[in-house]
Amino acid sequence: MVKSVDRALNFTELKKANQAQTNIYQIPLSPKSMGSVIRTKEPNIADLNSAVVVQFQHTDPDLKQQMAMEALATIIEQPFYKELRTKQQLGYIVSSGVKLQRDVRSLVFTVQSSVADAVYLSDKVFSFMDAFSKELEELSEEQITSYIAGLVEQKKQKITRLSYETLRNWAEIVEGKYLYDRALIEAKVTQELNKKFLLKVWSQVVAQGGSQRRVLTSQVFTQTDTTSMSKVSSPLPLGATMLKDAQEFRRSATVIIAQKGNAPPIPPQEFGGWI
Repeated sequence: MVKSVDRALNFTELKKANQAQTNIYQIPLSPKSMGSVIRTKEPNIADLNSAVVVQFQHTDPDLKQQMAMEALATIIEQPFYKELRTKQQLGYIVSSGVKLQRDVRSLVFTVQSSVADAVYLSDKVFSFMDAFSKELEELSEEQITSYIAGLVEQKKQKITRLSYETLRNWAEIVEGKYLYDRALIEAKVTQELNKKFLLKVWSQVVAQGGSQRRVLTSQVFTQTDTTSMSKVSSPLPLGATMLKDAQEFRRSATVIIAQKGNAPPIPPQEFGGWI
């Protein structure tokens, strides 16, 4: 069957230069405020919702630094949801997590609301982040260790479905990493984390004044509310920068290049020889 498909479609190798690539850009340093800000109108004029997505990007490729971002995401997930969704009831969609792009992880916070505009939502997200710095410091070493242990256990879990294993291994092949035991390597490094190290990463990457703080705030304004629309052109707080031209940003920004692995040798055989 494989040979028949190959003959019918006449597959040829796509040269590297012609392969499509998705570039990941380094967010500018922003020690204060909301960092770099993108503002857009909700394209659906009947949609009642405004939204904000806040991303804290950590560009240090050191694996321990990157695992600290995952641990921090685990610690902050429930408090963020409880404060903005349960207590403040800002919207139905309130979520946080960690996003991996080109070996670089970001803490991402999302709020969608039909009762508050994007500027108000942004203020509440950053107010929470400022307040959480104290909460993080007040957590005991035992509590931090418990979060870390849970993350380690998650990474050590065996894959029980062939489809999941296929997706995991295929991702390694597509990205040219070939690190098929990545989860176990990450688990081992995660075990080395402690409260002191997490507080250091938080102070450098997330907290106001951090030396490695890179923040991107995306605001979407509903067109159904005049008050919301009036804030699309409102001034930004001190320390924030408006990104008006995405193309210009891409031309001047640094592209993040992920490290490649070593592909295992594959003998030159016919498809039939592999089966």
